[in-house]
Amino acid sequence: MGKPNGLPVGSILASRYQIRRELGRGGMGFVYLCRDLVLDERVALKVMPRSEGDKDDSKSRKRRHDDAWFFYEEARALAGLSHPNIVRARDYGVLGDGSPYLVMDVAAGRSLHEWIYRARTDGLLPWSVVWTTIDQVLDGLGHAHARGVIHGDLKPSNILLHRPPDGSPPRAYLLDLGLAWLTRDLVDHRLDGSSEVAPTVRYGAGTPGWMAPEQIRMATPHIGPATDLYPLGCLIFTLLSGDEPFEGENDELMEQHKRAPMPDLPLPEGVPDGVVDFVRRMMQKWPWQRFHFTADARRAWHAFQPAGTVASLPQTMGLANRRSSSSRSGLASEVAGQQDNRQRQVAAAVTTPGLLGIRPSPLVARLEQRQLLLEMAGQVCDGEQVHQLVLLSGPAGVGKSRLAEWLCQETQEQGMMLPLRCRYRKIAAPLDGVVGALVQHYRLEKLRKATIEKVLMNVWEVSADDDEGLTTVAGAAAWLCRQRKGEDELGPTKKRFVLDRPELRWLVIRRTLERAARGRPLLLWFDDLHRAPANTFQRLARLRRDMKHVPMLMVATMRDEDVANDPTARARIDLLLEEYGGARVEFQPLNPDETRRMLRETLPLTKEALDVAVKRSKGNALF
Repeated sequence: MGKPNGLPVGSILASRYQIRRELGRGGMGFVYLCRDLVLDERVALKVMPRSEGDKDDSKSRKRRHDDAWFFYEEARALAGLSHPNIVRARDYGVLGDGSPYLVMDVAAGRSLHEWIYRARTDGLLPWSVVWTTIDQVLDGLGHAHARGVIHGDLKPSNILLHRPPDGSPPRAYLLDLGLAWLTRDLVDHRLDGSSEVAPTVRYGAGTPGWMAPEQIRMATPHIGPATDLYPLGCLIFTLLSGDEPFEGENDELMEQHKRAPMPDLPLPEGVPDGVVDFVRRMMQKWPWQRFHFTADARRAWHAFQPAGTVASLPQTMGLANRRSSSSRSGLASEVAGQQDNRQRQVAAAVTTPGLLGIRPSPLVARLEQRQLLLEMAGQVCDGEQVHQLVLLSGPAGVGKSRLAEWLCQETQEQGMMLPLRCRYRKIAAPLDGVVGALVQHYRLEKLRKATIEKVLMNVWEVSADDDEGLTTVAGAAAWLCRQRKGEDELGPTKKRFVLDRPELRWLVIRRTLERAARGRPLLLWFDDLHRAPANTFQRLARLRRDMKHVPMLMVATMRDEDVANDPTARARIDLLLEEYGGARVEFQPLNPDETRRMLRETLPLTKEALDVAVKRSKGNALF
């Protein structure tokens, strides 16, 4: 196979992007600086052009198909993110010759790889710059992780650092999500009837020297937010010492990253001593021994903030620290408004058709409802209310599930709560409800019971001589396992567990939720709760009585048209609301101005087409 051909300056791609110069090249093609001729803006365009002598045989077609898949997955990862420290996706498509392309914003600055190289002659970056850079990277990673995106290839060349000449604060940008793991599908496929996309798995993918041990071992269930924290710890080590933690050929590097302890880290003058322990925790060999959420790492990092730097904890965290309901309410309103503005700014000028089917629907308006949900989350986190229940009701397509998903993302991004997404389908399925939420959380899909036991023993840190812990693991695995093949074989717990009694099953559910929480409040989202079976409502009522020591916010959604002719389902929900003293929030269709904004941020429509769409939709996204 020949080398891919570069494209000449002046070429116009997709009838819109004119090449100005090459920015770089690598295994996944070329990156060009282009001019968007429609918006008259500079953009970066990544393309995998056809190779010299490329044939039209089955092998070549498969390779081109694989190339297009990698580009599509990167576009899908970026399309769901909107953060000032993550380079934004603008367009995606395939050229006439079959070459896939991805258009992104242009970010200023040099890669950290260049800054580290320059440090050999110019000296290490100042501690204040290192601290700010890592803080911003943690902020961006927290945003991505809360949306199910694990970068998977975090290294110096994939982070840009811009140091303005006027002395204003530096700015870091995360680049290249070409090897990202997508643990969830962010698109609500009920809107267009398309099929849900399975999680994206990258077996063995990464860069030697910058891969977490679980990546090297291909331990898929253990890939998560902590997987990105490991190479970030390696990066901090390198920025502070000038050298990578380990050296050697690729095989030697991977073996050291799997097994060798972190080398001594001599700190430059002015760097707090506690940074060594922070880096050591980030570089723990087992992911469950690192920080659980990226927000936890960022909060710990803030203990080392140098004087004169500007940074703040994510504002939503303040909700859990405001004892006064009035002050918390005001902060919740401010946070919701700021998030709305940030989304609006990031979404501007990104309404290209290439991203239409892979970008989540924008969340517009609903500020009062967002404020209410954030305030309720704060009440649970600070102990004012141990258990809260809120029902979001209204017709299909008015944004109930979108708002619940937003709350899951926000609370995880800020490290407030562990969100569990419990869905109920029209036709009941084995992974409906809490069991499916936990299977997704621990990435246990299609695993045998013995493997599930091993995963849970790891993440719950249950030793082989902890009989009570092993019993809890065996019970949880028996409940969570959906794979019947090999279900009779003894796993690492050496225990057989049969869920043959309702009380025993309930005990297992409770213990599993307690272990999953790990001392953090739970956010349980019950999507389309009216479709749940009767025993679900019985167990939810018991949660309040039997799990008083585990704080929980429960958010349920209900379609009005589904319960209009189902008095039994409506009665069950009414009784549950009464049991909890829960709140009911009625959703109405968006008004014309809100609908216009939603459509403008979603579709590249002319003014005339936009007017027609606003009129026909009547404020409902399912029109």
